[in-house]
Amino acid sequence: MNNWRIALAQKIAPIYANMPDIAAVALLGGVARGLGDQYSDLDLACFWHRSPIEDERRAAMQQFEPILNTPVFIRGFEAHMAFPDPEHGLFWEEAAYIGGDDRTGFKIDVNHRTVAAMQCILEDVTVGLDTDGHKLETLYSIRRVMVLHGAPVIEQWQTQAAIYPDALAEKLLMMHLPAMGANLDMHLFRGELLEFYRMLTEATFHLVAALLALNHIYRPDLKRLTSLADEMLIKPSNLAPRIYALMRNDPTQAMPDFYQLATEVFALVEQHLPHLDLTAARAKFLSRRQPFEDAPIESIRRGVGGLSDIRTWMILG
Repeated sequence: MNNWRIALAQKIAPIYANMPDIAAVALLGGVARGLGDQYSDLDLACFWHRSPIEDERRAAMQQFEPILNTPVFIRGFEAHMAFPDPEHGLFWEEAAYIGGDDRTGFKIDVNHRTVAAMQCILEDVTVGLDTDGHKLETLYSIRRVMVLHGAPVIEQWQTQAAIYPDALAEKLLMMHLPAMGANLDMHLFRGELLEFYRMLTEATFHLVAALLALNHIYRPDLKRLTSLADEMLIKPSNLAPRIYALMRNDPTQAMPDFYQLATEVFALVEQHLPHLDLTAARAKFLSRRQPFEDAPIESIRRGVGGLSDIRTWMILG
């Protein structure tokens, strides 16, 4: 499934590798990790000694057509601020489509970042304990790339990205454990299934993120949960099948199943990090909006004072 995609990447990579200010080129994503399927695009990353210029990026992509001997549809050439840092937060990307246009062709994504930006991200996370999602995903990805050019540069980054500070794990756990709490009961009672599953999905994301932190794995996107769960040594049994079942089962079953899974995650954190005080995180997780059939105050239940007295109380405090 992946062989022709890898061969395609190897044909394209020299275009960028031969540019004078390119330090490294790598294949990213599921194809690089041997997880590609029929829907997988090709994702290339180029690392520059300086900020790239649009004209040279365009000229490089225009070489695809003669090298691949097929028409190529090109679009994009955009710049994005991945995180708020005008010097290091920028990355650039464009796309080429072979065998068709942007609706029917096979997509090749090429993104660009400076070497200095990559080094900044590494230091922000491994030294500064930065929890920015883009930076965490970048470190996860760089450890699992297929190197196409500049192996010494990327291998140095991989060595740095192999560091996962205990303090970062604890910081992320204290972010994600309390965020597993959700008012699922309320939305289920009201029959608001769209909001129920939205909140369930969000809470499950935090559950997986907490487990990744416990396992000292930088958080990627969650496209391939089964493979990601296989990377975890510490996890509840049958993690991926149980998470998938949450989305397939009747909501009246999904809710207690999720709370059971979350309870097991808390227990694993307590087992492996017994020094970590989870009191506040557990209290936040267990917090629910309380239902009230009857008025909670006796005077309101009795209707004492009447409407005029209530208005007076609201005005005078």
